[in-house]
Amino acid sequence: MKDKDEILEEGILLAEIHADREFVSDVIRRLIRTRNEVTNHFAGRGDCFRFDGRLTSFNTNIDDTIYCLSCIDVELMKMEVSHEK
Repeated sequence: MKDKDEILEEGILLAEIHADREFVSDVIRRLIRTRNEVTNHFAGRGDCFRFDGRLTSFNTNIDDTIYCLSCIDVELMKMEVSHEK
């Protein structure tokens, strides 16, 4: 049987993991919004494909970052689930 301190520590750890997941999700949402705003800006100017590859590179870098953050989110979710048991 767990004592009160162990239960409290697990609760705090679970809350921290949940807060980390919220932070990662917020960053992912912001990156997606930024990518879309930049792409729409250049597409609206009609020179999206004449942007010398920099827009494609920009989007690729953001997509790679979003992928990495998504992997972190999955690992945090696994930790969260394992601590809830």
